[in-house]
Amino acid sequence: SSGINAEWPLLPGDWKLLANVDVDKITRELDYQALQANIMNVAFCDTNSQDFVEVDDDFIKLYKLGQYTIEYLLHCQEYLSHGTVELEAKLREAMRVGTLL
Repeated sequence: SSGINAEWPLLPGDWKLLANVDVDKITRELDYQALQANIMNVAFCDTNSQDFVEVDDDFIKLYKLGQYTIEYLLHCQEYLSHGTVELEAKLREAMRVGTLL
């Protein structure tokens, strides 16, 4: 990837979905599924849209920093996942030809 936001498009925010997120429940129950379900909406919400006109500039900076951090972590997750698939294939091949004892 050549830079931030190079792989995924910016999306309009789904404010109804975000408004219904129970952050306390996520914290209390470590609800990673809820985080995963909302990650695209949070990470790639277009902060240049009309929805953000009245929002404080410092908050926008903080939000964008959070978005870039999420995008970086998604990139890392994708890279590691791809690497794992390659290593598993090499392991299967080594076991098949008997070079791994």
